[in-house]
Amino acid sequence: MSAPAFQALKNRWTAIALARGASYVGRIHQNPALQQIKIESLLQRALKPTDIFEHGLDYGCGPGRLLPLLSDHCEHIWAADILESAVAKAQASIPNVTAIQIGYPVRLQIPPIDLLWCGLTLQHITDDDLFHETLAELSRVLRPGARVLILDNAVDHAPHVKPRGPDVIAAGLKLCA
Repeated sequence: MSAPAFQALKNRWTAIALARGASYVGRIHQNPALQQIKIESLLQRALKPTDIFEHGLDYGCGPGRLLPLLSDHCEHIWAADILESAVAKAQASIPNVTAIQIGYPVRLQIPPIDLLWCGLTLQHITDDDLFHETLAELSRVLRPGARVLILDNAVDHAPHVKPRGPDVIAAGLKLCA
């Protein structure tokens, strides 16, 4: 059962958010603004200016730093996070955004999406059962042919994360046979 793992994950991120506020992205010695610039650059390379999607999902949106960029490519975007405080910030930031809090069991009450962005989130789900449940739910809401953009730090990762290869994530999302 993954409920205890979900609660432990939520408790960890609540403590981090309380201790570090809006700049809880990255390690304590990292510059969140610089990290955001790097991630935005990656997204801009992955999304052409003409790429417009009906429904997007920013899974693990945090306080919504990337929503302005993502909302330029989506008629509507769903911003999902485990923390209520992050969801509130995300909801306030952009008009075509609906923020939702991730609960357990992980069930997203959203229409099928054609753009999934999941940045530096999956690596924090260290419990294998919860990881696979999360991927199954993300797979369930993906529209056939959806664009999937996932960024996880598999090289210089913190000791509290569990990086997994792209093959594991793709298989979990049923993107390959």
